[in-house]
Amino acid sequence: MFKRSVFISLAFLIVGCTTDITTMNFAKNYSPERISGNFLPLKQKNTAAVGEVMFTAGEYSKEASRVKQEIFIINEFQTINVKHKLKTFTFYIKPGEYILFNKTNDGSYFKSNTFIETAQGTPTTIGGLFIPTNSLEATKFFWNWQLQQLNRPIVYTKNLSTPIKGIKDTKIQSLNNGYNSKSPTATVTYAGVSRGQIRFTYNEFTNSGYIKPSFTQDVYLDYRPNETYSYKSAVFKVYKADTSHISFEIIKPLN
Repeated sequence: MFKRSVFISLAFLIVGCTTDITTMNFAKNYSPERISGNFLPLKQKNTAAVGEVMFTAGEYSKEASRVKQEIFIINEFQTINVKHKLKTFTFYIKPGEYILFNKTNDGSYFKSNTFIETAQGTPTTIGGLFIPTNSLEATKFFWNWQLQQLNRPIVYTKNLSTPIKGIKDTKIQSLNNGYNSKSPTATVTYAGVSRGQIRFTYNEFTNSGYIKPSFTQDVYLDYRPNETYSYKSAVFKVYKADTSHISFEIIKPLN
């Protein structure tokens, strides 16, 4: 009886310690390519239609204001079950864009911009997909339980039951406390000509991309062809404007 009890206890211990989880330790964090601001072209005519943006705040900043991100786009859905000891965790990989998080000699790790959706009983987490070098198929799911510490070098991984096909591409994003995308801080949009006046709409935006209603303004200026105008920090020359388009030159950008 004693020997049998020991055997059962050992068997339970072995089963109880099984896991599908492996760990990955990155040598260093990945930093995307920074893109400096555009040089203001001299005496260049620009055209905007009614409803199109003429100026974007910081568009010609000399400092790096954007980054070029590598992305992996998938159109498939997959449920991932991860066994760890006596528990099973369930994650849902959804179609969408995954942004490059890190690179190793074996391949690239692309992270979701949002929390990974999980089944009831599975903690919310951040993670994404691993794509081997020279491949367009994700073969692993990776994640980190501690939501605010995904930038640390250790993540957990699990092989996918079926590889997920995707497309690799690049995407330009604005800098905002790291490498998250956001709308411009402010824009000036062409609104047409009416009753001898040229019209614009000025909008400011929150970091989340929402218009600030209290910082929205309709601007009306007397229209004269080839006249130079100024609004806030922007100075621009209007060659021609009508009810559908405006032809103009930026002399000083909107900051």
